Amino acid sequence: MFIVGYKLDHQLLYKSGIYSENEPSDNIVIQNIIASRGGIESDFSIFRIDNHSTVAERILNGDEFNLVWSDVEPNGIISNIDFTPEDSKLWIKFYAVNGKTEILANDMDYTDFMIEVWKADKSGIAVEIDGTENIPIMTPRGLAEMRCQFQNGLCLRRIRTQIFGEWIFPANSTRFNGYRIYNTLKIKSLVPFV
Repeated sequence: MFIVGYKLDHQLLYKSGIYSENEPSDNIVIQNIIASRGGIESDFSIFRIDNHSTVAERILNGDEFNLVWSDVEPNGIISNIDFTPEDSKLWIKFYAVNGKTEILANDMDYTDFMIEVWKADKSGIAVEIDGTENIPIMTPRGLAEMRCQFQNGLCLRRIRTQIFGEWIFPANSTRFNGYRIYNTLKIKSLVPFV
């Protein structure tokens, strides 16, 4: 795996995936970059990453990162990857308040669930978080958004429905709106038989 940065403004230009066979040489990578965007060979820096490393895993997972350069613009080479932008994001945690994750789809049965915003280091709830967030969820009928009003980092919601199937909170199990996802909550609404 490799990434390519532009020395003149220290911006990320390209990140590769994992190669199952031989990775292209630095020369081939640079020539392809020059062919697609112009410039000269000395405008670019390539940083190689071990395919089996935690760094590669995090990049492929979509974790946000900065490039660390050995010198100021427009000089230097990429010397490292810094995951501070990702590591400083808050966490969102979902759980059924009473442990109940199955309800009857009869518009009477329900379960309450809590959504908590946790500090980036997971040391506790981020009580400074107040406001509204639209959280993408997966319903039995497809993707939807759930409006949540947070107060002191907490939001209590209730699900009651006539629609049977599985509900997933949130829809994306990795991140949304700048938050990292601690876990997903699945609630099943069952067909009520009489």
